[in-house]
Amino acid sequence: MRKGQAAAGIIAIAVIVLVLIFVFMYYKPQTNHGIEYKNDIVTVEETVVSNSNPSPGSTTSISILIKNNGDKPVDVEVNFDNIAGLNFKELYCESGKQEFHSCIFEEIDPLDIRNIVLTLEVPEETISNPFVEYYVKYTYSGYRKANIPIVDNILRTPIGKFSQSEPSIGPVVLEFEFPAQKEIRKDSQVIKEYWVVADNPFELKVKLRHVGSLNNIEPIKIKKGSLILDLRGNFRVASGLKCDFEEKDGKLYSKEDIEVPGELKCNLESTLTPEPETLGTIWAEFTYDYQYRRKEGFTIKED
Repeated sequence: MRKGQAAAGIIAIAVIVLVLIFVFMYYKPQTNHGIEYKNDIVTVEETVVSNSNPSPGSTTSISILIKNNGDKPVDVEVNFDNIAGLNFKELYCESGKQEFHSCIFEEIDPLDIRNIVLTLEVPEETISNPFVEYYVKYTYSGYRKANIPIVDNILRTPIGKFSQSEPSIGPVVLEFEFPAQKEIRKDSQVIKEYWVVADNPFELKVKLRHVGSLNNIEPIKIKKGSLILDLRGNFRVASGLKCDFEEKDGKLYSKEDIEVPGELKCNLESTLTPEPETLGTIWAEFTYDYQYRRKEGFTIKED
């Protein structure tokens, strides 16, 4: 009897093992790979005008859907700052706060949508083609990491390769650049290889560019101190050489405002001792305001 029970137990264990193998082989956990974020973080997805050809003495409305296409929550302001030939009546801000002619939204989650409805009165006497202008504004941040090979002398070519992380999502991206140590020509291509030599200063460029696709954007400016380099103890500012950053609490902060596109430079040197090579990391973070304008026009009916 005990032998039969033991055999049954062994069979049961074997069945469980087979089931687990099947699960691991064929079960594919659900992921978010189908989610597509966009560099145009906050967009006007839809605009509906109830009556673009209103009569004097009537009302009309503009309904706007805005969406957060980014990968993190974002605060948004939508401000109807120029209403010409029409009278403001009321403003609806879904899950937001109205401040005069503005809708203020705190932390719209990724891929969430908010509805805005502006209701207007048409005066008995007005201009023939009144219009409404508004802006969409938000603050966003980006980041990027660079891994830089460091060798012990100028004659050595490292095994490791220079690399940058994928750029963060957003309409402004950052890129690292410094002089190439080697160029390889292959057919019509020129392949550049990058590394630095211990105790030899090198000029690091931090470039910022706009990759959004929206029109009528306001000039983008990264304010003084809003671009930060964390050298992670791997590098330091080279004494006596140019640097567009100032050091504070072990990090480097941009000294002046930066207009996008633009770049900052800083001469650095390694603090590491390669034997014969090692890898140094730099981490960049930046914050900026992003704003663009939209306009809706009307044509007044004539009696």
